[in-house]
Amino acid sequence: MIALGWMNVGAAQSPDSALANIISAILVIVGQQSIATGIAIALPVAAAGQVLTVFARTITVVFQHAADKAAEEARFRTLDILHVSALGVQALRVAIPALIVSLFVSADMVSNMLSAIPEFVTRGLQIAGGFIVVVGYAMVLRMMGVKYLMPFFFLGFLAGGYLDLSLLAFGGVGVIMALVYIQLNPQWRKAEPQPQATTSTALDQLDD
Repeated sequence: MIALGWMNVGAAQSPDSALANIISAILVIVGQQSIATGIAIALPVAAAGQVLTVFARTITVVFQHAADKAAEEARFRTLDILHVSALGVQALRVAIPALIVSLFVSADMVSNMLSAIPEFVTRGLQIAGGFIVVVGYAMVLRMMGVKYLMPFFFLGFLAGGYLDLSLLAFGGVGVIMALVYIQLNPQWRKAEPQPQATTSTALDQLDD
């Protein structure tokens, strides 16, 4: 379930959450903005980082073909270098834009950029950021194809709207409910060994 939450399925490429987190954190800290403003910044940055992700993964295809050839020739040292190099391309995809933003973006630039964005756009992005979490969980549950877990999803959604609980508290409640569900579900119960009835043949052998 955790893997389904972050992996890309088929040719669908998700927005770049790593680049969005780092860039938005830099802009919020430099411009001394609120967390809600950081969420509004992160959404378009993630969409732009999606293009960089596709470009970086296209480059890593060359490394993968070279790694296949090295594996056929049993050159394991070269294979390790190629794998690390492919990971380096992914790291540079985030490191280079983050370095450029941290070096050339000032607090005044951030303030001017955010003030130029209309309020309805910023507010809409903040609301969309709240929906993304819910939609993500719904997509994971749908992909798993387990309809019996949907009541827990809706229960958590309603509880999150009416109860003032932190994410840590929700996580603890979720673990407890999962354990109780496993204990009560007959599917996960261990079958108790049934006592075998003593047959007449066995009794006759004992008598002999």
